[in-house]
Amino acid sequence: VGELDALIESSGIDRRKFNRSNQAKWIEKISAWAEEETNSYQLPESLEKFSQRFLEDRTKAGGETPRHPLFEAIDQLLAEPLSIRDLVITRALAEIRETVAREKRRRGELGFDDMLSRLDSALRSESGEVLAAAIRTRFPVAMIDEFQDTDPQQYRIFRRIWHHQPETALLLIGDP
Repeated sequence: VGELDALIESSGIDRRKFNRSNQAKWIEKISAWAEEETNSYQLPESLEKFSQRFLEDRTKAGGETPRHPLFEAIDQLLAEPLSIRDLVITRALAEIRETVAREKRRRGELGFDDMLSRLDSALRSESGEVLAAAIRTRFPVAMIDEFQDTDPQQYRIFRRIWHHQPETALLLIGDP
């Protein structure tokens, strides 16, 4: 938020049309919405105020319009709102994930992705560094073949354990 505030502040935005107190209120409303549990999928009206189009309309003649990928993403989101089909699919996927997880727990099953998720969560917990140190002690060198096929979660795990650690090595091997 601070970066966006600074970007808008240093731009040619017309403060009579986009005043600071309203800006703070809009950000507060958007932040509150972002922290709520998603149920209705209704976007807050304040979101439009940070669309690239809205900011361009509120920039003084000859002034520099604030530009940021977030403003453009908001434009796209507002131009292509979620359809009822999107909402039903999103809700169904969430319920399916929850049901599958509950059934796996009931059966005592654990898949490869479950193990990765648990390790990733454990490494990001308060005691994550203790776990990372234990893994480094047992395996000071890691060679990751086919690195190009590594997903972000796997890379986050490798990085958390071996990146910038003394007397360890993380070797990433991939296609040229």
